[in-house]
Amino acid sequence: MISNDALLVEAASQGTFDSQSDWPAFKEFLISKMKEASSSKFDQEETDADKKLMSELICTFTASFESGPPYTLQRLAELIQQPTSHYKVREKFLRAIERVLSVSSRLQDFPLPFISSHNELSMNGMASYSESGSKLNEMVILSPIEWLVDTGTPPPEDLSLNETGKKLTGAEDSGVIDTTEPVVNTNDSTEMNEQETEDKENKDPSDEEVSMEMVAQEE
Repeated sequence: MISNDALLVEAASQGTFDSQSDWPAFKEFLISKMKEASSSKFDQEETDADKKLMSELICTFTASFESGPPYTLQRLAELIQQPTSHYKVREKFLRAIERVLSVSSRLQDFPLPFISSHNELSMNGMASYSESGSKLNEMVILSPIEWLVDTGTPPPEDLSLNETGKKLTGAEDSGVIDTTEPVVNTNDSTEMNEQETEDKENKDPSDEEVSMEMVAQEE
C-alpha cells in the first residue's frame, strides 16, 4: 500500500488520489499536517483566533468529505507541503485553506481521463484510459463536453451590416481593407483610340468647309 507521504506528493503534483488507498486514514494524516504547518511554520505566535479557525476548518473537512477527497485536493496538498511559499502570516494561510475546503464537489465527481501518449487518442479525439491512469508520467486530457455535438452543419451566413445598412462580406466583414486596384481593360482602350484615328482619316474635307461657312454666316 502507498504511504501517506507518497499520497501527499502525488496529490500535490497530480491532483489525484489512489482509489485503493484508505481515504479516512489519509484525511486524518492531512489534518495532522495542517495542524503542524499552522503551529510550527510561521514566526508569529498562534493566537486564540487562529486556534478557533483551525478547529472550524477541521470540522468542515471532516463533515463535508467523509466518502472522498475534495475536488481541490491538489491545492490543499500544495498548501500543506509549502505553507510559507505564498503566505507569511498564519491567518492568511488558514484563510487559504478555508477557501479550498469551501467546495462541495468531491474529486471522484469529476474524474479526469489519463493517457500515456498521444497514440492512445481515438479518432474522435477522446482518450481511452483505465483505472490505473494516475502515474506521474501520464498526461491529462480535458474531459469531453457531453452536450457539445458536432453535427457537421456549417455555421450560419454572417448577417452583420455596416453603417449604410449594406451587408458586409468577404474582406469587409473581416475588417481587412481591400487595396486591390481596379482592373482596366487595355484592349478596349486601344480599340477606341484606333477607331478615333480611323474616323479622322476618313473624314470628308468638304464637311469642314461647310461647317466653317455656317459659322461665318452666324457671325
